[in-house]
This record gives sequence, structure tokens and C-alpha cells, in this order.
Amino acid sequence: MANHKPKRFNVDNHYDPAVYYAVPARERLPQIYRLIEENKFFVVYAPKDYGKTCLAREAVEELRRDGQIYAWRYSLGGGWRGDQDRTMTNLALRLHRFLLRQILAKTIASRGFNLGALTPERERVLLTVLGAPREVVDPPPFEPKTAFLTALRLTCRLMDKKRVIFFDDVEALPEPALTSFLSQLREGYLARDQFPFLDSMALIGQRNLMADRDRLFPNRGPGEDPLDFLAESLPLPGFTVDEIAALYGQSEAEKGQIFDPSAHREAYNWSEGHPWLVNALARVVLDRQPNPNGEPLKVTKLSVQDAGMHLANRRNRNVYQALKAMREPPFKRVLRAIIGGLNLEEATEPDDARLALESGLVKWEKTNRLRLANRVYRQAIVRKLTQDFQRSLEPGATDDFIKPGPPDPSAILLSFQSYMRQKGDQARHLVNFCEFDPFLILIGYLTRYLPRCGIRLNFLSSSQRAGIDILYGPLVYHIVMKLNVNPRHLDIAARYLAKLVKLKSGREGWLVAFDPDRSKPFSQKTGWETVLKDGVNVHVVYC
Repeated sequence: MANHKPKRFNVDNHYDPAVYYAVPARERLPQIYRLIEENKFFVVYAPKDYGKTCLAREAVEELRRDGQIYAWRYSLGGGWRGDQDRTMTNLALRLHRFLLRQILAKTIASRGFNLGALTPERERVLLTVLGAPREVVDPPPFEPKTAFLTALRLTCRLMDKKRVIFFDDVEALPEPALTSFLSQLREGYLARDQFPFLDSMALIGQRNLMADRDRLFPNRGPGEDPLDFLAESLPLPGFTVDEIAALYGQSEAEKGQIFDPSAHREAYNWSEGHPWLVNALARVVLDRQPNPNGEPLKVTKLSVQDAGMHLANRRNRNVYQALKAMREPPFKRVLRAIIGGLNLEEATEPDDARLALESGLVKWEKTNRLRLANRVYRQAIVRKLTQDFQRSLEPGATDDFIKPGPPDPSAILLSFQSYMRQKGDQARHLVNFCEFDPFLILIGYLTRYLPRCGIRLNFLSSSQRAGIDILYGPLVYHIVMKLNVNPRHLDIAARYLAKLVKLKSGREGWLVAFDPDRSKPFSQKTGWETVLKDGVNVHVVYC
């Protein structure tokens, strides 16, 4: 008997239930099975690495299980270079041949043929023997404007059961090709009672096509809706805390390590349910947590916190893609608006927010403002923005207070004040991002000089305020940064900080107030005072 090989957390974005832990498709998006049963055409959309392809493959396997449905997944990605009409025709021809091979495989599998060894010529012979019409076996040349419609109608003639296709990677289609593809699907859908066609279909990608109809079809007349054949547009949700617990529980049952309930919640806090990040956090925890005695591991909130910091710094596949996207002009403009608290419509161009949302880099807040999508991205992106500034800092400039054991926030902030008096203007040139430059400078400073600590941050741009937590094991030191020195605004920020500190059973916090007046030298801006707010010592650091 073969040895059982343990499963692992999926950071490879492949679907193989024998290899990876997974949350079943029926639990993540059960509506798709109802829509297929009702013979509906629909959209499933989500950012990259949300498990769309895994969902499609799993659904195809389940639909095929009882042998009553023809179900396939077909990717529309790849090959979109050069002449678009030729590419469209070639992709439709590949779809035609793909479906023929699948139909042929189901038909002759019981006869012992090795379909993979068949040449296209032998496939045609077999299809002819099995009674396929000549125009199906040797189709006439496809016209670009009807290529997909023709391919589907021809192959559907050979299917005697319900026909379902998941068209994956829809975002790979250039927009003129996408509008043509959608129009062909609509034509096939509306004439299903006259010509064989799909019974149900899903369009899977990063775009919410139904919400994008005004831009895709700007010239449609009154009452004309080219997407009216699509029944619903379903967002594929991220994992809930309960689903994270179920996913991690599969590893617990198989390998014996224990995920504390606080670890489930912390994984959600860092990932906000992003499936790839949820898997990556667990993978990093298990790779990094020492287990010298071979006893079952205890994964705690602190374990996940450390993994989140490590993941943001390591910048492997998904995080690297996020940082790469950040260099593109649309994302730069959106980030500037988010971090700088700018008006989105005034600071960006029309498609910027849509592209950023589809990428998964940002998401909407309840207050109808954009924010960075999760804590891992927030850490990685802001550290990337401060990279040049960090490189300019002298290695040993803070040896006097970098000592073993817990950090001293007051000491490092005094050092930061001294640095700003001497080199504040130069630092702003190195960051040069937006009005929130001082916030980024302080984040970069803390990141550079507190290497043994975690730096957790959050931008509250609507109030021109940002928060930093310095993490050292179970210890948390709260810092609030405020881009204002107005006494009334500082009092509000100080009370907010005191409430935050008390919530965590702390006794002191630090409020860094930046004076935005660039005409003043830093020597006139720096100062320090400690005030008592609601029983908490709030150290106000002026810069």
C-alpha cells in the first residue's frame, strides 16, 4: 500500500484536491449550481489569486460526476498579439478542436483507445465513423465576427446531454474582441430554440462585466442591452473567519498542529479573506515556527502576526505582483489619492479606480472611499514607497537606543526629531509621494531602525491621520500620526489615541504632530509635551 502524502496549503494556484487543502466550491459560491440548473448564463468575478480557476475546475468535476452533463473549463488567455481578427479566429478554432477531442474522448473511452496519441487526421476519421456531420469534422473557414458562435453551434450538434462551459480568463480578451465575443454569445443564446447551443455558461475573470456595460457598449440605443442574456454577476467572496478555521482545521486533522482561534481571526485581519494570502500565511507559519521536540505546533495570533510581516517583506508571487502593478500610472494615481486623502475623481483618471479594484490592490470602504485591500499589501506597498529613503539612512545612527529587549518609542522619536531638524527637507525629496510625505518618512525611519520589531500601520486619510503599532512579541506600542498642529484637532487625536491604548490595557501612547507649513524650518517645529487624557499619558511629539 502506498504511503499517504500529506497535503499542503495552496500557494501555487493550481487545483488538485489530492495535493492541497481547499474550501469546497459549493461552500464558497453555491449559487452557480442553481444558475446552471436553471440554464442561465452568468458572470463570476474576483481579483487575481482569489481561486476563480480552482472554483471552475472543481465545479466541472462535480457537474460531470453523474454523467448527465457535458461540462468544461476553457481559458481565453494567451496569444493576444498581432492581428486581432486572426487571433480571434485561431482561438475559436482551438475551442472547436478542444470540444471535439473532449466529445470524442467520452465516446470512445470505453473502447480502449489512447486519445492522446491520435493525430488530427485520425481524429477526423474517428469522428466520421461515429457519424459526425462533415461540416463539424472539417469546418469551413471561420469569420472573425462569428468564429466563436460557429465553433459552439457546430460542436453542440454532437452533444446529446446538457452543455455547460466555464470561460476562464475573460480579462485576457482585448476590449474590441471582448465586445465581439459577448455579442456572439448573445446571438447564440437568443436562438437556442433554432440552433444547438450551450445550455448554461459562466464568464470568469477579474471584471464585473455587467457593471461595465456602459463603457463596453457606449453606442447602444434606448432599451438596447447587449448583456441582457446574462442573468447574474456573482462576486467570488474571500474567506470568512469560519472558512479560514475550516481550511486550517484540515491541516490540524492531518498533521496535528493546533491553530488557536485567535490565529484564525489574525489571519483574517492580515488577509481580509484573500484566499492566496490565507494559504500563504499558514504556509509561512509552518515553515518558520521551530519544532525541535517534534511535539504538535501551537499556532497563535503572534505566529500569524510574524508571518504577515515576513510575507510583506518577502514579496513572493502575489505580493510581488501587487508591487509590480503599483508602478503603473493608474495605480500610482489611486495610491496617491488614498495615502494623501485626496478627492478620487480629481486626483485620478476615469478608469483608474476600476483597474485598481479589479487587480485586488484596493477595495471600497463602507464610507465609499478606496483603501488598500489588506494589511499585507499595506505593509508591502508603503515599505516599497519608503525604500529609497531607508537606503539613505546611516546604519549605526541609532545604536544608542537600539538595545536587546523591548524598544523605547520615546527614545526613537527623540532621535527622529533630531534627524528631521538636520535632514527633514532632504528626506521629503527622497519620498516625494504626496502630502503625506511626513507619515511615510516616519514609517521608513521606524522600519529601518527597529529591525527586530513589526511595524503595523493604517491610513485614515479622511481625517488626515495614520496609525502605527510597534510590535515586539506580545507588546504593542501605539503611535498616531497627525498632519496638523491645530490644538483642537490634536486634542481629538489625543483622545482617540488614549481610547485605543486603554482598549489594549496600555498606559501610554505617542502622538506625532507634523506641521505642514513648509516655510518654517524644522528647528521651529520640533517640541515635546506629555498630557494626560482619560488616564493615559499621551506624549505629543512635534515635527
